[in-house]
Amino acid sequence: SSVLYLSDGEVGGPTLVTTQRLGDAQLAREGWLVFPGANRFCAFDGAVLHGVVPGRSYPAGGAPARRITFMAAFWEDSITARPQGHDVPGAAEPFPAHCPDLQWPKLFPEGAAKAWGAAAPKPAPVVPVPRVWQDADEQENRRVGRQVTALTCLPMYDLCFQGF
Repeated sequence: SSVLYLSDGEVGGPTLVTTQRLGDAQLAREGWLVFPGANRFCAFDGAVLHGVVPGRSYPAGGAPARRITFMAAFWEDSITARPQGHDVPGAAEPFPAHCPDLQWPKLFPEGAAKAWGAAAPKPAPVVPVPRVWQDADEQENRRVGRQVTALTCLPMYDLCFQGF
């Protein structure tokens, strides 16, 4: 999988990538944060647990801003999606270059990538996360027997703090 950050990084949280895989007997012990920044690109194994950590909002009194990203996934095997038709978005769809009803594909002229050029790559920091999972209320979780350290698989979705 990959994430291309299109906004400047002043709002929104970082992307967290862990070593956790579906079906693992233990929770991830390693993780890394990649903070948003314009034109920053992050690539990782999409089979591991990953997501956006709730982050900074726009400044008080400031204009609303958004964390804007483009995400693309890559598969080893060919995947086919059920054809939706060009008017219905969906996964694994081909680029609609020849749909007369759509205007946005015309914004990408043939050969544009060569004409636009590219900036020289610049490494961005990847921040190690020493403790991926943490009890939000350690005392209460110990009381009811739900400590993170006792879990042998991913917790149920509803038990995770969602931040909103």
